Amino acid sequence: VCKTGPWGQGPVLLQNLSLLRDIDIAAMGPLSPDFVHVVVEAMKLSYADREAWYGDPDFVEVPMDDLLSPDYAAARRALIGDRASLELRPGAPGGRQPHLPDYVVEGRTVTPAAAGAGEPTVARYGSTDDEPGTRPDGSTAGDTCHLDIIDRWGNMVSATPSGGWLQSSPYIPQLGFCLGSRGQMFWLEEGLPASLAPGKRPRTTLTPS
Repeated sequence: VCKTGPWGQGPVLLQNLSLLRDIDIAAMGPLSPDFVHVVVEAMKLSYADREAWYGDPDFVEVPMDDLLSPDYAAARRALIGDRASLELRPGAPGGRQPHLPDYVVEGRTVTPAAAGAGEPTVARYGSTDDEPGTRPDGSTAGDTCHLDIIDRWGNMVSATPSGGWLQSSPYIPQLGFCLGSRGQMFWLEEGLPASLAPGKRPRTTLTPS
């Protein structure tokens, strides 16, 4: 499995696979509570590591060898218990101590999630005007949108403009648009692996395989 580097969240999948390697999830059934519990708990641990360690490797040391090592995975796997964890629990690869943003206090996030966070592109259910429609029960459906445009001179643009929505992204008054949802994974707080800096790739959600 080939993923992008830790400037994005690509290696999270590799960490998940490493964590689950010695768990017989095939015997659980993909819709069983045990399967969902184990996979979700493994994902929590991997995403906690992303928060503490991932950033542009041209600017910060990302201990990928340790994060993907069998010994590290075994130690992290031991944290998966019978009950769901409510804590953000990054590991200490190679003995390094994680550095989390100030919004984390004693392993718990202290800022609430933004209202309406998620994919806000919606389908139309019988609307005749320009506003997205809804089903009679109020539900909507949506997904990522993508555009490929080539003009007659051969200029090409490939864009996935998902995000930048008022209900889930900060509005930038001086510029007149919203911050892209895919670019909400970096920090303006200094000293973190994903802190924004000149010439440094901002951490993104992109994770092609």
